[in-house]
Amino acid sequence: MSTDPIRKRRLPVSLTLATPIVLVVEYVLSIGRLEWLLVSGHISPQTWDSVKETLYPPLVWLVNNIPGVAEFMNWYVVLWRP
Repeated sequence: MSTDPIRKRRLPVSLTLATPIVLVVEYVLSIGRLEWLLVSGHISPQTWDSVKETLYPPLVWLVNNIPGVAEFMNWYVVLWRP
């Protein structure tokens, strides 16, 4: 029998810090894929409006209230257009 204390497994600090950052970046960048789905006809404009109203109010707020965000988002969304 070992006398070593039981080691608790913990997530590395870097993973704990990186996960929320990756999720936020993925959230912001996911709008490009949705733009592609809209432009390529996979979703209707009504579906796009519904998704935008449901999932993207924080992003819409950023675009409307933070200088430079609108220009970046417009540039990024155009990259996804065929």
